Amino acid sequence: KITHYVAVHEDLTRAESLQKKMIQAQKMEAVGTMVGGVAHDFNNMLAGIVGNFYLIRMQHPDDEKLQQRIRTMEEATRHGATLIQQMLTFARKDITDMHTLPLSSFIKEAYKLAAAAMPENIRLDLQMKDVDGVCVKADATQMQQVLLNLITNARHAVQDAMGDAGQGQISIEVDCRLPPEHLLQESPEMISDSGWCCIRCVDNGCGIEADDLEHVFEPFFTTKEVGKGTGLGLAMVYGAVQNHRGLVDIETTPAVGTTVSIWLPKQQAESVVVLGEDDVDVDGGGRLLLLVDDEEGLRKVLAEVLTHNGFTVLEAGDGEQAVKTFSDNHDQVALVLMDVVMPNKGGVVAAQEIRALDAEVPIVFQTGYGEQTQLDAAGSIANSESLQKPVQIHELLSMIMSKISH
Repeated sequence: KITHYVAVHEDLTRAESLQKKMIQAQKMEAVGTMVGGVAHDFNNMLAGIVGNFYLIRMQHPDDEKLQQRIRTMEEATRHGATLIQQMLTFARKDITDMHTLPLSSFIKEAYKLAAAAMPENIRLDLQMKDVDGVCVKADATQMQQVLLNLITNARHAVQDAMGDAGQGQISIEVDCRLPPEHLLQESPEMISDSGWCCIRCVDNGCGIEADDLEHVFEPFFTTKEVGKGTGLGLAMVYGAVQNHRGLVDIETTPAVGTTVSIWLPKQQAESVVVLGEDDVDVDGGGRLLLLVDDEEGLRKVLAEVLTHNGFTVLEAGDGEQAVKTFSDNHDQVALVLMDVVMPNKGGVVAAQEIRALDAEVPIVFQTGYGEQTQLDAAGSIANSESLQKPVQIHELLSMIMSKISH
């Protein structure tokens, strides 16, 4: 017969929350390792395809039908690069091009793109309150993709709930408000001294079941049938928001609807102007470039592209060959175009040895994926720039001309 007992009570809510976050981080790390390797090889292939498309278009400028077909294939190639970019984003291994820009600019652009593809029986609204002049530090393209993914998910949820009957409703609400206290407590490292702005995507769709809610940010998790969903959308959203030192939360009720809220730190500064993209056909004037890449097919295509634009090209298949070739020709080489990840000797180490031989020669790095430690090392080398494969030809040529003209 028990007459006395001692009970110890402990609130394990925070411990369970931290455990879930740790498990999520481990999943992201494992998938990120896989994605990094895939991205490197895949982006190399895409870069070769992009170069061949460029050469075909330049060789047949008067064939309008061929030009259109090539541009269609170029668009498909860019779509493939975007998929890899999304995978790198949720793994947090991509390269972000962060600028201070008005909050409303990328939201309005994403809204216009989404509205153009919205079915007639779904109403899409944009409501912005007290955000005039509010800026954030963000990668505009990445944040536009975040909004498009949220709207696409909301559209699918509404269609699943209503089919072709009934009126669906999706609202994008933008304002300045503080995140809920529980989010700040769960992520104390995400702080903002200048305040927060909030982007909410609200729908009246089918909602998310409780068993599925804890998995929605996991890569490749989807409740859709085979062929109708990749499971990358919300995983990409999660990774991108983390890259921007923001917070994300989901409120949902099955058969009623879902609200996804994103908070981004405010940034007080002026925006930058994003320039448009046009085809570039330059005159290299016979200047000598050293092209270094271990992928022979890609190297040959890029060499032909550069030769087509009036450059003379020396080739090297790895870092060791690059250093030797540069040493033999350093008085004539106007610029070094260098892959980052290569066998025998990587691009960064080779570039450091080249820099020891010549303190002035411009170096442009190309990488198949955003391995941040290597990019940081590359950034420490004076008079150098980095581009991510598959590099658009106009971007590459513009970069080369800007570096050698200084």
